[in-house]
Amino acid sequence: MLCPLSGTPRGVAADASHPVCRVPCKSRLMASSLQTLIKILRLEEQKGYQNKAVIGGFARFAYHWSREAHSQAKTESHHALVDEIARRLREYEAASEDERPAILEEVIALATGQAQAEEEELPPPPAAPEAAPAPGEGAERRAEEEATVAVGEAVAEAAPIAPPPAPEEVRPSVRERRGYARIQRHPASLEELRELDQPVTALSGVGPSRQEQLERLGVSTIRDLLYLFPRRYDDYTRMKIISQLRPGEEVTVIGVLERITTPRTKNGGTRVEAYLADASGHLRLNWFNQPWMAKQLHEGEPVVVSGRIDQYLGRLVMNAPEMEPIEREWLHTGRIVPVYPLTKGLSGRTLRRLVKQVVDEWAPRLPDPLPLDVRERADLMDYGDAIAQAHFPDSQEDKEDALYRLAFDELFTLHLAMLQQRYRWQSRQGTPLIVEDEWVAAFEEALPYRLTDAQHRAIADIRQDMAADLPMNRLLQGDVGSGKTVVAAIAIGIAVASGVQAALMAPTSILAEQHYASLLDLLRASPLGESVNVALLTGHVSPIEREAIYEGLATGEIQVVVGTHALIQEGVQFAHLGLAVIDEQHRFGVVQRGAL
Repeated sequence: MLCPLSGTPRGVAADASHPVCRVPCKSRLMASSLQTLIKILRLEEQKGYQNKAVIGGFARFAYHWSREAHSQAKTESHHALVDEIARRLREYEAASEDERPAILEEVIALATGQAQAEEEELPPPPAAPEAAPAPGEGAERRAEEEATVAVGEAVAEAAPIAPPPAPEEVRPSVRERRGYARIQRHPASLEELRELDQPVTALSGVGPSRQEQLERLGVSTIRDLLYLFPRRYDDYTRMKIISQLRPGEEVTVIGVLERITTPRTKNGGTRVEAYLADASGHLRLNWFNQPWMAKQLHEGEPVVVSGRIDQYLGRLVMNAPEMEPIEREWLHTGRIVPVYPLTKGLSGRTLRRLVKQVVDEWAPRLPDPLPLDVRERADLMDYGDAIAQAHFPDSQEDKEDALYRLAFDELFTLHLAMLQQRYRWQSRQGTPLIVEDEWVAAFEEALPYRLTDAQHRAIADIRQDMAADLPMNRLLQGDVGSGKTVVAAIAIGIAVASGVQAALMAPTSILAEQHYASLLDLLRASPLGESVNVALLTGHVSPIEREAIYEGLATGEIQVVVGTHALIQEGVQFAHLGLAVIDEQHRFGVVQRGAL
């Protein structure tokens, strides 16, 4: 049988990145990606081909899955297979429910390596009895094939290929790993949650001086402290004995303090020096300009220290390490340590202690804002756990899962807000602005050039939106010189022909004047003719002209106005503004665009 990825017979040596196809390819390349894919496809079967096995549908899933699979693929044939599976997944989302089962089976066949086997119309013939090869060219080829197989088997024995992981070896989900089904939650009530808005002085150890320091970090309440997340993490979980240490490493070491001294430095400063000893050797510890450390160190005391290993005169040293007695909970050492933003007078140790106090009290009691079915479908860590693990992670895996959950919440909330804004926008009544196809054709005929296919598509989309009874909110994007102005001109012409006013706002007077000249020529050459009334309103307009424009806009005599921020100044009123065009919208604020 041929390997579906490399195209070589199983048991025969292939290229260096795909040495011997003795077992299905997914056991070596793209294993985790293919297993994840197959698991999701089987779930989709159980859900009745409703495109609901993954949030966002299979088209979006195809994009993220293909990126991961491409990063694991090592040959062109693997990349081709990934592209083919991704293409089929995108087709699946667009297909009808009757077509989806067949597409799903094709993708599963590709993923499990059976696609090419199914293409064989007849089963392979039974093996012929062994016979001595006949002399001649056939015998030579037979000998060569046998030698190739022998080489392949020898390579396989020298570098055995692991069998495919069993289904139970697949990485468990976040929710399975944390055993959420066995956890009883007791979220705080709304009244209790109001305690989060107490000032930080309600915490033990926070007085007026500490409160001032925290306020410089933007922390005024207990809630602020709970959501003051680390800016990075230092991983001190890799414990080593002293003889294994190398310069440049960030490590945690356990030992006993010896030979504590306080020598002076060459520039007159203070230095506290101690030696940490274990069965394998000694490590010198230095604290510069921290004379109080001498009172905190005791010879013979077992401690755990964490920090960066440096080298001085050929000897290993650790400067300004974090240190704690070994019997205490390792909040600052021996774990993944959060590193928070600091300010003058506030040390990392003190801030971690305060945050730990708040996290331990509140993280288990926080209600989860997401419904259970969303958390299960997206395999998300519970909210309280995510807050706790984002501050003091138990492992790198827990840290990543926690940050993923918090990022998911931000995007989910943003998406809901956008949907809500869209609903409010579309719940307003719009005025249909409709012209006949012949009118648009006549406008295009009057142009000194032919429109491109892209311009035609943009105009068709805009006409469809303008003809609806819902407000239009559309972005027209294109390079400089791509013809956006003429598309805007046709939209403005449609608005005027439908009996409403149109406005175009530009960020500068020069750009507004250029648009004014262009629109004046385009609109007067259109079916609207010379009767169309276009005005220019900028900060350079004289007071008398400005008052005349204000009056013309209020009565409806001016049908089109081009201007700058002057269009949204007090005193500007329209008789019936039906279309607003904003050029270079990124140069305006949201409130400014909304005002127009």
